[in-house]
Amino acid sequence: VDKFTKPLRLTWKITPELGQNLKEAYQSCQDEINNLDLTLMQFEDWGKGFIKDAKCSPDAFMQLAMQLAYRIDSGGKCALTYEASVTRLFSHGRTETVRPLSIESKAFVDTMIDDKISVADRAKAFRAAAEKHSDLYKYAMIGQGIDRHLFGLYLVMRGFELAKEDDFISQAIRIPWTLSTSQSPQNQTTGRWDPNGANANMISPGGGFGPVDKDGYGVSYMFPNDHVIFAHVSSKKNSPNTDSSRFKANIAKSLNLIRKMLEEDMKARGIVPKAKKAK
Repeated sequence: VDKFTKPLRLTWKITPELGQNLKEAYQSCQDEINNLDLTLMQFEDWGKGFIKDAKCSPDAFMQLAMQLAYRIDSGGKCALTYEASVTRLFSHGRTETVRPLSIESKAFVDTMIDDKISVADRAKAFRAAAEKHSDLYKYAMIGQGIDRHLFGLYLVMRGFELAKEDDFISQAIRIPWTLSTSQSPQNQTTGRWDPNGANANMISPGGGFGPVDKDGYGVSYMFPNDHVIFAHVSSKKNSPNTDSSRFKANIAKSLNLIRKMLEEDMKARGIVPKAKKAK
């Protein structure tokens, strides 16, 4: 113990100007906290067990459900959507952006809100959109996304004083992310506990984050086991266009609409899913 320096409490000289800046910063943070509309979705009707039976990526399923939910929530609009992807294959790799709003995902949502479209055609559009999403996620993981490259080009342009407010790259990186999303892991200690078995009562919804756009949503979601889906849904209270509880309800509604559609399609093709409704 003697080898270590004894901790010394630091004292700060706060000038009147700095004191005022600290008060303003505190108030700004407090205003943001008070303006946060945050709700937790604990969806226990079913979980990724059914999604796996349907031969679909759980992440793709959730992202497509959110695209449908936002179309319902906004009265027919599409939302530019951000999803974080890891780039651990690279030295010092952090994240890349997956863009779940694609031509294929829009086409799928179009079929779900059109009563004239058959279940078979809806299922076909869903499969195409889910496959596209999985491909986009893989591309992002191996450095073939576009957003970090665009940002790198923007920084180079700024460094050479070439960036202008009206050029393509400057405009592209300023388009607001109406939906900011990310899947959080539940189990990072493989083999040490079983969230589907003996430790099912220990699962946790984890944490979330706020929206990045004043009229958007932040959604952090998790598949803790085969029977539950968690999601933190956030927005700003002063936005006239958003309501976190309403969007949470629309996500749950969309999950069930997609499941019902897939079950009808599988039944028509003689396929019986193994996963049942959670007890």
